[in-house]
Amino acid sequence: MNQKIAITIGVIIILAAGVYLYKSRQTAEAPGTGSEMAKPDELKTEEDLQKTKAEFKPEKISEGENGEPTSSVKLEVNGKIYDLGTVKGTCSKQNIDAKLSPAEIMLDGIQCWWAGAGDEFVAVRIGKVVQIKRRAIQEEDTTPPLFNPGAIINLETNTMVQ
Repeated sequence: MNQKIAITIGVIIILAAGVYLYKSRQTAEAPGTGSEMAKPDELKTEEDLQKTKAEFKPEKISEGENGEPTSSVKLEVNGKIYDLGTVKGTCSKQNIDAKLSPAEIMLDGIQCWWAGAGDEFVAVRIGKVVQIKRRAIQEEDTTPPLFNPGAIINLETNTMVQ
């Protein structure tokens, strides 16, 4: 009888240890809890954020039969390049009146244009993220439309969410 009790207690201890190890391993590997998370002393300060550099890097990649150019639009943020896709037209740097909120800080802007229509892109910093905004424009617009919010780049993790 004592041997059965000892074996039962031993099995319970082994099972409890296994559950404990399993749970602690799950917690260590859960997203946002591992080494990829910034530690509090590594979080960017407001001074670091003010040094954020963003620059659009457009590149003409092709021209259609009717002369219609296609350009790729990329954004370089603090040395890392993010692909934003392709647009019709040729792109160039512009000072764009984006009508930003007080919380938004303009970093860069470009206009992509072909045959009386195109797109404008702006990159703005809002706190610890850079948001890419885009709007379609046309030659006959007397009042430009509002920008549509687009991709967001997290400055702490250097990741982009579309």
